[in-house]
Amino acid sequence: MTTLTSFELIDVALIEKSPLNPRHKFPKESMDRLVESLRTVGQLDPVTVREISGKAGRFELVNGERRWLAAKEAGVG
Repeated sequence: MTTLTSFELIDVALIEKSPLNPRHKFPKESMDRLVESLRTVGQLDPVTVREISGKAGRFELVNGERRWLAAKEAGVG
């Protein structure tokens, strides 16, 4: 397996949630704070994704589901 490390801006709509993520619920208060932070400061810590085999231009979320959900709600990305 080859691991490539790079940074790209990817539309949040191209990212799919991983079914392997053990967390399914996030406290509303902390999500609201994160959404507001993204709107005012921007995304400081990127999410990690990998290309989905057989789905050109689609990515699976590996790390950062909370940030990804907040970015979608904030209209960032």
